[in-house]
Amino acid sequence: MGKWFVFGLGHACDNVRDGEQHGGFYTQDELRGLVGYAARCGVTVVPEIDLPGHTQAAIAAYPRFGNDPATPLEVWTHFGLSRHILNVEEATVRFMCDVLDELVDVFPSPYVHLGGDEVLPDEWLASPAARARMAELGRTDPEDLVGWWIRRLGTHLAGAGRRLVAWDELADHDAPDRTVIMAWRNQARVRAALSAGFDVVAAPHTAMYLNYPESRAPGEPLSIGDGTRPRLPRPPLAGSGLRLRPGADRPARRPHRAGHRGTGQPLDRVRPDPGPC
Repeated sequence: MGKWFVFGLGHACDNVRDGEQHGGFYTQDELRGLVGYAARCGVTVVPEIDLPGHTQAAIAAYPRFGNDPATPLEVWTHFGLSRHILNVEEATVRFMCDVLDELVDVFPSPYVHLGGDEVLPDEWLASPAARARMAELGRTDPEDLVGWWIRRLGTHLAGAGRRLVAWDELADHDAPDRTVIMAWRNQARVRAALSAGFDVVAAPHTAMYLNYPESRAPGEPLSIGDGTRPRLPRPPLAGSGLRLRPGADRPARRPHRAGHRGTGQPLDRVRPDPGPC
């Protein structure tokens, strides 16, 4: 899980890599230092363990939690959608509950994000165990197992006094009533989650995500839309009042990206700062 990748990272749809080394890990004490530093700055760090999709790295490390343990997997070195997802065994649920127990011990946030987005159900359709779980639940749509996963872990989090956050896919798959939905796809998803009675954080990716290029400037770090597609400034969120600042597309514009300090260090090289905010 702390492996170093020499050839860099990039997005699958762009077929471009940044050529940088990435890897390593934080100790729990280092994470506590980061959380404490953020708190001194008035920021609450909300941790996310995204599941049951976006878990290929976990399955590569622990094949028994996947749907085909006999087939070894590598940790992905690009971003995108993997078809490899967690299985629906009770042992896998217990392991993830243990992970969450360690998580809430480090992060005092009242909210914990469990993801739930972009789960490709192909492996569940092919899995006798997953089909048996669907029959047990009286379900015919394998994507309903996403809701099963999130409800199981949401109940565990509630026992620790934490409130569940999930991506907007869960608004369609029986998320617990007190789930906070982060609507990432578009404004229609914001409205749908609100109409369903959920508390909602509007986070449409076209306006709020920091992994799109902010300009066409040559100094921009690798981001979605590189490769064969033109580098475009982030589009405004229609009807939100959010607009790019004048001159945002000038080459002299300084790039900004999540995980960077003024030194330009990537996130995996930033260490906890014990100083004042």
